[in-house]
Amino acid sequence: MISGAEHQDLPEETGRRARSTTIVLSVLAALFGMRVLSQLVQSRWSLPILPDFSAWQSGALSYGSLLFGQIGLIVFMAASIHAVARGKRLARTGMVLCVLGCLYWAVMSLRAVVGFFELSQNSWFDQPLPTAFHFVIATFIAVLGWFWAAPSAGRRPWHRIPARISPVLTYPLTILFALCLFTWLVRVGIGQAFSAYLTVALGATAVLTHELLNPYRKTWLPSSRTVGWDVAYLVLVQVFLPAILSLVVVGGLSVFLEFLRIDPAGFWPHDWPLAGQLLLMLLIADLLRYWLHRAAHKAKWLWALHAVHHSPKELYSLNVGRFHPGDKALQFLVDALPFALMGVGADVFATYFVFYAVNGFFQHCNANLRLGPLNWIVSGPELHRWHHAKAYKLANHNFGNNLIVWDALFGTRYLPADAAVGELGIGNGGYPKDLPGQTLAPFVVSPDVETPR
Repeated sequence: MISGAEHQDLPEETGRRARSTTIVLSVLAALFGMRVLSQLVQSRWSLPILPDFSAWQSGALSYGSLLFGQIGLIVFMAASIHAVARGKRLARTGMVLCVLGCLYWAVMSLRAVVGFFELSQNSWFDQPLPTAFHFVIATFIAVLGWFWAAPSAGRRPWHRIPARISPVLTYPLTILFALCLFTWLVRVGIGQAFSAYLTVALGATAVLTHELLNPYRKTWLPSSRTVGWDVAYLVLVQVFLPAILSLVVVGGLSVFLEFLRIDPAGFWPHDWPLAGQLLLMLLIADLLRYWLHRAAHKAKWLWALHAVHHSPKELYSLNVGRFHPGDKALQFLVDALPFALMGVGADVFATYFVFYAVNGFFQHCNANLRLGPLNWIVSGPELHRWHHAKAYKLANHNFGNNLIVWDALFGTRYLPADAAVGELGIGNGGYPKDLPGQTLAPFVVSPDVETPR
């Protein structure tokens, strides 16, 4: 059985760790750099798309002192990334940084719990935005220390701890953190859109960190070209296309229904608590997506569109956005349009988006995760890998988008206990790999055989 849980020290292992750690540290540094730049911009222009200047710091330091410290930290991050990229190790310094990173995480966790549950009147605790980026810094320090402290051959017993506990804890803690952080940000007055996208970005970073440092399968490493196209899919198909559809389709149908004097809002329990509405939306949207997904694997013209999503031969977190625009539009008609027409509140939609997005990154990630009993509730990576199997009999299972409950009910859930998924992808080995080619592919090539349609 191939699994990320097997940590054998192969000759290339040190190089792989250096490359993976460099990527993780670079992403964390980029997030922190964007935080510094955002507050700097707000200090001069006060853009409405960003939180107010005061929301970025607790006030414990003057902005001048804070900025000076942030610039110093960015310099330290850049120097550290350069050292890691060269494979340099500082064992004693690494052990100290590991301890400091863990303590930093503990302090910020306490701050987050006290602030989220409003257990103190001290304003330092009610600062979700600074707290979120303190977690970024703490993670940078811990990951850097973890790499530097690792021996060149083998691992010390304490150094194996993250690889043993992270497969079990990463998913539930990240989902919980994302939902709580989003709720906290909105509660203190930060806009829903910014709060949602920031939360998803932090959740995606947590997934990326896990899959690079503790992968399920080390051979599932995408090329930089593949990553570039997947980012393009995320931006164009997952962000811009739904925005356009919301404006045109929802707006047009709303006017049409108003003309017919039909008000769908009465079909939705608007007076329910947020958690109840969110659960109801998850269940209904997943039921509709479940049957659309099954149809996409049966009907030839739907499969031609949906095959774009199944075309990658390896799974990693950014695969989540690789959908044909036509396929995404059909999904929009069943998992967003009905709820928009019923007037589901923006808070419900935004919370749904946070869970939908973070769970989606997990679902497609190349991370060594074990969800245990959660595999009967959510559609996670252990289940979804089988759905991407090249063998059609295996792929025709686990159709759930966020939840797996409908698969369990209708008999399509599949998770063998002692087997690993084999080859992924579709039958046509020459299928296009870029966004323009895959946009045209359903109309010019077969996803199953290397012959023209």
